Amino acid sequence: MSIKWGPIGLGLAIGSAILIAFSRSAKASPFEVNVALPEAAILTPWWNDEDFVELARICDGLKMNPADLLLVMTAESGLNPGVCNPPNEKCQVIGGHPVAVGLIQFTKVANGGVGISEYERQNVLPTMSVAQQLPLVEKYFQAQPWTRAGNEYANAGNVYQAVFAGGTMINRGTSLDTILYDSVKNKKAYDSNHLDLTGKGYINVQDLVDYMRRVSTNKGTREIYQAGLARLREATGDENLSPNLP
Repeated sequence: MSIKWGPIGLGLAIGSAILIAFSRSAKASPFEVNVALPEAAILTPWWNDEDFVELARICDGLKMNPADLLLVMTAESGLNPGVCNPPNEKCQVIGGHPVAVGLIQFTKVANGGVGISEYERQNVLPTMSVAQQLPLVEKYFQAQPWTRAGNEYANAGNVYQAVFAGGTMINRGTSLDTILYDSVKNKKAYDSNHLDLTGKGYINVQDLVDYMRRVSTNKGTREIYQAGLARLREATGDENLSPNLP
């Protein structure tokens, strides 16, 4: 979607505010989860085993790695379907007017593609279960020009680009250097997404990849993702399933 508050949404997802010291030079730790985490269901309480099976089915049809989409959803919502941004006490009640909602932080621009009204996005979508939201996630990607052109989502950067600024994929490309928003032409989106940590004046795909690496390595968000990945591996029977971070 076009505007994100990833770090805030993640704080909501784990039930407390998490202050993350971001560093562009942060390196990813190994993604391997060699044993099923006993607390996996506790760390991903909104998800049933069937939801992970459905996630894998959706990703197969979209030509993407389910571990990549799982990581993107962790970055956007902490895998919590009820997360709204900006967060406030009216987040899940009528009149809350959230700008972004749910697993991939649906914004107003997504309404037409997924077949919901603005009222439904603001007031109904935050109350949906994972099972109810996953079909909307599927519809969102199916509506993307990149998907309609028959293209594969080769890595997590591609998947996140589709969520963050999907229209740029066909028009500008999908390399790590592809600029998504800049501080002049897209000032509101640029200012709302604190991803340009080096002050270069724009957000590119590399910034999305760097953010996902931080999500996958920082305490709290790391545990959520690894728990989800462990359950996804069990659902798919693929013990080696891992995200493709370029």
